[in-house]
Amino acid sequence: MPKFCIECGNELTSEAKFCSNCGKEQVEQKEQNISLQKTTSPAAINLKTAFSLISRVEDELINNRRIAGLDGELNDAVILIEQARNIDSNVVLVGEESGKILCCNDLLSHVFFLRGRIKFNLLFIHKMVGPSGQLEYKKTQELFHKSYELRQDSSSLYYEASCIYYQVYTKSLVGCMIKGLNGEEVKFKPFSPHEGRELAYNSFQKVIDLYPDHEYAIEARKMQMKIDL
Repeated sequence: MPKFCIECGNELTSEAKFCSNCGKEQVEQKEQNISLQKTTSPAAINLKTAFSLISRVEDELINNRRIAGLDGELNDAVILIEQARNIDSNVVLVGEESGKILCCNDLLSHVFFLRGRIKFNLLFIHKMVGPSGQLEYKKTQELFHKSYELRQDSSSLYYEASCIYYQVYTKSLVGCMIKGLNGEEVKFKPFSPHEGRELAYNSFQKVIDLYPDHEYAIEARKMQMKIDL
């Protein structure tokens, strides 16, 4: 029987004590299985409905069908997740084929990620620059940061690093604040091009260091090649 991480759902070897993806220590799986819910429970039904909404939004976004109205569907998903949590704080979903376990925080993390992707795509499409662009990229970064706080994942960290990169290259950093991946703010006054590029470069390096075998590590290296230190 396959073994999966109790935190992120990553598939593990049977003897693994720590997850190779998120680093979470693995407790006995029998203890975890006690909290698995029947799909007919009210909490599980709410969580499954939320999962379906989130999956539909992701599909629309990936296939570039539409952006308008997606935030509203994500808001509905959040309401369902919170309702499920209020009914049973331990409720989880288990993939029928993969056996992957998803809890409320996993779904909320993905909501923040998708909200970030929606804003990121709009910013990229409209090529926003200057102070307004820098501010919007900062707001978008905060969404990816919240996603990563709830569930450590290479995609959230990569897009947060990308937001830092685009804040640096809006060329409007005189006296502004940029948050690093650790949540601390770095102030550029007067603007130092080298400091800005170094912050962006190191942000992508963190993705590479933490997730060396993931596809986003490859993308992070490509972004680093654009940065002239």
